[in-house]
Amino acid sequence: MRLRTPTRLIALCSLSALGLAWQHTACLCSWHINLAWVLAARQSLDDGNHWSGRAEAHFRRALELRTSSGAWMGLGYLALLREDPEATETAFQKALDIDRSQPLANLRLARMRLSEGHFDEAAAHYAAVGDAYSLVHLGDILAGSQPRKAQSLYESAIAFQPGIRLPHTQLGKLFRQDGRLDEALIQFKHALEADPGYGWSWYHVASTCLDAGRSQECLAWTRSARGKFPLDAELMTALQKLEVRARQAPPSADLRRQRF
Repeated sequence: MRLRTPTRLIALCSLSALGLAWQHTACLCSWHINLAWVLAARQSLDDGNHWSGRAEAHFRRALELRTSSGAWMGLGYLALLREDPEATETAFQKALDIDRSQPLANLRLARMRLSEGHFDEAAAHYAAVGDAYSLVHLGDILAGSQPRKAQSLYESAIAFQPGIRLPHTQLGKLFRQDGRLDEALIQFKHALEADPGYGWSWYHVASTCLDAGRSQECLAWTRSARGKFPLDAELMTALQKLEVRARQAPPSADLRRQRF
């Protein structure tokens, strides 16, 4: 067997040493972070800053050893506990600079941006973690003043989680307010498919049919809904009122053509 040259042996030994050093540093960094979280949890239970100061020291020691989004997340949490919004924002932003997918940092910064009225930035943070319900909530806030922006937020929520009811329902309401009844009906039917056990989705489909001049179709939906949700008193009352309006409505254009 041919022996390796001294140069190659030295290089291999150096690489092995570097690998071991990297692993040692990574393990030591993780140890400081884990210990800091234990101390931070103790701080949240006890009064005083004793545990908080020790936790912060370990988070900062971890950062000296290695750049870590987890350590910055810990510092952000401690800043949040002591109600320091500037330090909270700085720490969470540094965590995101390292790892854009950090859910807690994105959600915390989104809430901060929302409280400041910076809706576009809040939406970007919610979108980063695919938080459909928060995007819908933000869309609801903007629906009255910025309907196009609200539509975009609802559609983003649907793209993230197409199988949930709420974004389809809210987008349908937005379309109906804008007179886009066919598009509203599509969204309400998607909402019903996502959650057929939610009775008000049946009501939204029926009432949109009536708004579109399709009174017979409206009555078909209300009959189906009454058979499925007989114990929901509020829904039953709303469906009965809708049926009264549908029976009083003039016949639709299609039905008039059939009569002649």
